[in-house]
Formats: sequence, structure tokens, C-alpha cells
Amino acid sequence: MTSKTTPSEYSVGERFRPTGVELINHFLKGKLLGNDQLVSRIPLLDDLYQFDPWNLSYSDDGEGYFFSPLHPKYPGSKNRRINRSTGTGTWLAKGKDYEIKSEFTGEVIGIRRIFVHSCEKDGIKYVMHEYSIPNQSSLVLCKVMKKMPSKKSEGPCKKVKKRKEAADKSILSYGVTKKNSEGPCKKVKKTDEKADMPYNKENITPEPDEGFENWITSDKSDLSPYNNIISSKGKVGG
Repeated sequence: MTSKTTPSEYSVGERFRPTGVELINHFLKGKLLGNDQLVSRIPLLDDLYQFDPWNLSYSDDGEGYFFSPLHPKYPGSKNRRINRSTGTGTWLAKGKDYEIKSEFTGEVIGIRRIFVHSCEKDGIKYVMHEYSIPNQSSLVLCKVMKKMPSKKSEGPCKKVKKRKEAADKSILSYGVTKKNSEGPCKKVKKTDEKADMPYNKENITPEPDEGFENWITSDKSDLSPYNNIISSKGKVGG
């Protein structure tokens, strides 16, 4: 399996903050065209979804970038669902898809989808932006981000005390503790199928300005056809 380690040997203070257009035009298209030496800063994982998000590598800013092929949830069937389940949870789609347009032509060059992991660890939530090229799903570029606990939290001692009091009330009321008590993972009833729908204008929202405040929220794929995915007029960087 390809290493999940993100390169860290960069100058102190250097920040890796590519825009959506840069992620599509330079990095994702470059990878699909086989220009690995130009995009080596972002590692390729055999399957991003084999890892729980807290086991990935992040920068000091709490961000990690990864290339990954997508794998079908039901190999061999006509079902287009993608397997986005990790070891302990699953990535849940949030909101609509966003178009990423060329700065020069206005052409739609990429799609951004937002996912939130159903599990938290140490109070940290994980959000993923999945970048893809319209109507191709062989390879995606994922930006995974940590959403740290609020600084206004009361602290671990008060939280533990409140949870204990709630548990005691539950026992007094019902004789047993509730089975659906709070835990690190949200209960997942059904994976959102909209995330795996083909590119459709009706399911698209214009891409907002870049910025941290906007991210809110088995068969392996054959990587050999990458060179046939980009149309003849598509060029890296434009």
C-alpha cells in the first residue's frame, strides 16, 4: 500500500493553500496525465477510505491532501454507489455539489463535494472536500480537514460530571442506561446516494469564494486508463 505520509520537509512558515482551480487544473489533471513529478507534494493512497481520518497525516494547520481512486460499494453490479466507509464509520455527503470554473473561459472544470465523517475522536470533527473532474470517477483529490473543539467548551471535568449525572437519571427513570447514549459516532441510517450521482446541473451550486469559513459544512480500480480520461482539449494549468 502506498504510504499515507504527507511530505513535511518544507521551509518553516510555508503554507500549502492551493485554490480549487489549482487543485483541478494543476494537481488532479497533472496526476491523471501521468505528470507525477509535478504533483509529488500530494501522496497517492491505494484507498483513502481504508483509513479512519484521525490516522491520516496533517499539516500544522490541520489539513491533509490525498489522491485516491474510488472503489464501488457493490463490485460487478450496475449500482454506481461508491464505498466511502472507513474502519469505524463512514463519510456522509453534506449539501449540494459545487462547480469549479475556469478563471479564463468560465468552463466547468471540476466538481467539489463535501463530506463529514460520522465519527469524532477527542472532540475533533473531520470534514472532507472531494475534488473530481466532471463525468469521471477513476481518481479524486481529497482535502481532509480537522475541525477542532470549540474554545468555549467547559472543559473535560464538567463534561464528565454532566454525562455522569445524565447516566444516573437514565438509570433512575428506566432501570437501565439507554442503548443509544452519546458516543464518538453518529448513527447512520442510510448513506446519501446523491454523492454518487453523475454530474448534473440541477444538483450543482456555484463554487463560493475560497476560505476556511466555507467548508462547513473488492475490486481495485484500474489506474491505467487515466491518460484517456482528459479530453483532447483539456490541458494542465488551463
